[in-house]
Amino acid sequence: MKFRIPHLLLSLGLAWGLPGDAQVSPSRAWREQPRRTLKELQPGMPIGRVAYDPRDRWDWLLTWYGGLPSAEHLKARMEITAREMGKYPHLMPRPEGTPQALVAGAAVPAWRPLGPTKESVGSNHPGPDMDSGRLVDIVTHPSNPQILYLATAAGGVFKTTNASFGATGGWSWTNITDSIPSTGMGGNTSVGALAMSPADPNTLFLGLGDKEGSFVSNAASAAVGFFKTTDGGNTWSAPILLGSTTRTHAILPLSGSVVLVGGNKGLFRSGDGGNTFSPITSGLNSDPVWSIQAFSTTEVILTQYLSSSTGKIYYSSDAGLTWTLASISGLPLTPGRMTVSTSPASATQAWGIASNSSGSFAKGVLKSVDKGHTWTYVAAPTAPGSLYQTYPASGQFSGDGGQGFYNHCLVVDPSDINKLMAGANHALYRSLDGGLTWSQMAYGYDQDTVYSHPDYHCWAWSKTGPPVLFIGNDGGLSVVRDPYRSTIPRTGNSGSQTSDPTFIDNRWNQGLNSYEIWKFGNTNASSPAGSRDRVFLGLQDNGGRWRVNDGSGLTNSTAFDSVVGGDGCGGNINAANGDKVMGAYPELQVYRTTDGWNTGFMATTGLTDAGTSNAPFIANLIPDPNDPTGDTIYTHSYKKIYKTTNYGGIWTSIGTTGIDPARSIRAFAISKSSPSRMAVVTSGGLGWGTTDGGSSWTAFGSFP
Repeated sequence: MKFRIPHLLLSLGLAWGLPGDAQVSPSRAWREQPRRTLKELQPGMPIGRVAYDPRDRWDWLLTWYGGLPSAEHLKARMEITAREMGKYPHLMPRPEGTPQALVAGAAVPAWRPLGPTKESVGSNHPGPDMDSGRLVDIVTHPSNPQILYLATAAGGVFKTTNASFGATGGWSWTNITDSIPSTGMGGNTSVGALAMSPADPNTLFLGLGDKEGSFVSNAASAAVGFFKTTDGGNTWSAPILLGSTTRTHAILPLSGSVVLVGGNKGLFRSGDGGNTFSPITSGLNSDPVWSIQAFSTTEVILTQYLSSSTGKIYYSSDAGLTWTLASISGLPLTPGRMTVSTSPASATQAWGIASNSSGSFAKGVLKSVDKGHTWTYVAAPTAPGSLYQTYPASGQFSGDGGQGFYNHCLVVDPSDINKLMAGANHALYRSLDGGLTWSQMAYGYDQDTVYSHPDYHCWAWSKTGPPVLFIGNDGGLSVVRDPYRSTIPRTGNSGSQTSDPTFIDNRWNQGLNSYEIWKFGNTNASSPAGSRDRVFLGLQDNGGRWRVNDGSGLTNSTAFDSVVGGDGCGGNINAANGDKVMGAYPELQVYRTTDGWNTGFMATTGLTDAGTSNAPFIANLIPDPNDPTGDTIYTHSYKKIYKTTNYGGIWTSIGTTGIDPARSIRAFAISKSSPSRMAVVTSGGLGWGTTDGGSSWTAFGSFP
């Protein structure tokens, strides 16, 4: 029987391999900026933070996957996924609480989500706060304040119908996109943008392909497909392809018929309510469209930016059919990515923020008073707590306003054009006087402020009642319940932080099953009792999480406590002892515990590439299947293979003689029949094998 490999390669990502180390990067300018140094963590600290460069995610993913996915490749994946979902409906995840008997043809137990959806100890943030996965868009209902939609980077779209601050037990979240075919390389439903029709609140428009992934997680979260629902997400249309778009950055419905969609391949326009689209090229090119805002159903502005060029702002007076380049004066940097924002409070005035190609923000805002035709720069003061300035001056970090290629959030009040809020990578700021003065409202690390998770991406105002601002960041949803409180809450101690749900409320993430999971570990160990129900997760910007009993028993629990901070970039649970666990920070910064995370220690002795640019952003921790103790673990950098026989106590590098040193190691495996037989996959789609434990390696050919 001939073994067919192409579909397997699709799932592995190897079909993307480019010759040699070829990489296609739309953001080379900022990728070539100097890297920052990792901050050493102290032994015995199971929770910590690493000052790694976020661009390393990009480098790791491009090296892993060998290049960027084409729209044709993703379209094929979507078609395969749709076909397989139709063939095996009884194996698809079903909503919790659905009786087993209702799953047609069920031959095996139905899948159910394990979470994380809650935690017992808020060790990654002050209690009673909660977090969840990264948000890319928030949509509020025009007349029912209890209906709220959250679009997530890795988990699809969630909806609640009881978004009341008096709700006990949290808000009830339901995923409304599990039925659409996924094209994310990790098998996830990766969303870029979500918007509601102004003509009908039950009509929503959904674009796949994580917007921020254009810079930070490109390969793994690319996707194709634009979808429409007319019943609030109960059912969705067949996918519509917007040319070769693999990232959706913004969706703006101007009316019941006209819909604009911007992504990494330019602007598309629909005149029939989102059923069909055409590319718009009059005045624009196919560079990425990042931000789209409107003054009316005909007057529109947008921003475009490709790293090899300069960011630009355009305006249209005919509902997006034709565009004219706007002029910008006074900006103290060459603009890269820019965000613009308008308000119903003004038919002519708009605001903008700009960062350069390396991700540094201009410490001020852009202002237009003529419908976006011309823009002038309004500088912010440099005092502590002003826009992108640390508050207090002695804070943990020396400044803010970095990562502009990843964080971009500018809010304008719907009833007052001169009330602004801006978010970058560390903090949230506000101005009540049109950008002349600013105050820091919240911070993401130990600081004299109320807590809100770092890395701001999206926002939405409540449409009814007093002003409530919903903010989306890498930790999920933050609700600014009292945005204009005259005195911003402070702790009085620059080394402490607090939670104040009456000011910024982070409690409503419970129940969201939306974290981006980089790696996970589990075990079949019989000791200690219950080890088979233990799970360790490595999460994007939400640390390493350890499954704990939420009161329902560990077998049914969806609670995970934070045991390792930063990005969770690796995971393993010992095959024989469920108390022994490994987790990793970025770039092979490995941690381990031997007592089920009562204590944790760094385990990098001998990992000479740890913390260097030669280390992959996300670690592969591979157990030797021939060692019944589970203590023999392998990992690798791009050029070296490491082995430990005492579960991370010390690592030694094994030989790589024979492997082309110009290639980067992507994956490693060990034979189940002999620990001397191993194989690696390298860049370029090549494989290498050894039968002597690594003393010598031989190429065994390329993959199709």
